[in-house]
Order: sequence, then structure tokens, then C-alpha cells
Amino acid sequence: MLKEALFHRTYNHVPYDLVLECESIATKSDGTDFIQFRVMVEDENVQRMVIGKKGQNINWVRDHFKANYAKIYSKEVEIHVRVVPRKKLLMRDNEEIEGSYYQ
Repeated sequence: MLKEALFHRTYNHVPYDLVLECESIATKSDGTDFIQFRVMVEDENVQRMVIGKKGQNINWVRDHFKANYAKIYSKEVEIHVRVVPRKKLLMRDNEEIEGSYYQ
């Protein structure tokens, strides 16, 4: 659902070779699901495109995912998405990866 929303929001301008990784899934004490994603993109230019001006794109994607998740599973979800250029991942092997989570 998240990858589909990313492509829809960016009008298929984001390369299809982005990698979407679910870092964690948990259920909070109030019954809300909590999902943490990492989106790995080719470079900083694609990262900026995915995030959008002031987080506009990634926030729309997050909200779209939350709405679809609620329809399918009949429960609320909290989602965090971090967009990281792959080149930084390769350069920083085994170190903490920089990037911001969008809530």
C-alpha cells in the first residue's frame, strides 16, 4: 500500500528501483498498530522528490496509507516513514543511518 501511494503521489516520477523496508510492526497498549518503514532511494534528488516541499508528499502518502489500512483492518495505525538515499547507506555501512522520520 505504501509503495503504491508513493508512485501515485509522485505521478510515477520516482524510479521503480526504490526499496521499501518495514523496520518494525507492533501493537500499542491502546490497540493501535505502529509500523515503521524505511524507503531507500537512489540519491538526494529522489529523496527530496519523495519527501516533497515541507514534507507534503510523504505526509500525503502516510495519510493515504493510514486511511486504507483502517478500511482493510478496521483499526487505527501510527506510521513513521524514513526516506534515505542508498548511497549514504553504502558509505555508512554498520553505522546509524541519517534520515528523518515523518509522522
